[in-house]
Amino acid sequence: MLSGEAAAKRVQELGVQYKRIGELEDMDSRLLEKALAFLKRRREGDSLEPLRVITGNPNYKTNEMAWKDRFLDPYMGKYYQGRHTEILSMGVEYLCKYPEELAHRDPEYFAFVYDLLRGR
Repeated sequence: MLSGEAAAKRVQELGVQYKRIGELEDMDSRLLEKALAFLKRRREGDSLEPLRVITGNPNYKTNEMAWKDRFLDPYMGKYYQGRHTEILSMGVEYLCKYPEELAHRDPEYFAFVYDLLRGR
């Protein structure tokens, strides 16, 4: 069993690994296109808002924007001017860490990430 400090370090390392999976969008334009299309569908009717306003967290920069939508975490809707999304990396993270919560509270997002990982 890991000590508290070792466990915290391992959780941090896993978080970095989830982010690396999200970088697949940068390597495969089809993944980016699918993630952008999903984000576009989900943000329909929403306007961009500062992440610091959506989350109440003043540590976000004033120019970090997101669409609020109904994402489990507002960072999932972060705006990158069409060059990247957090859809895949955050989706994989939630799929691995909180699969029941993602499936129950956002079945559309769950199915999207699951299908992407299965090559659909």
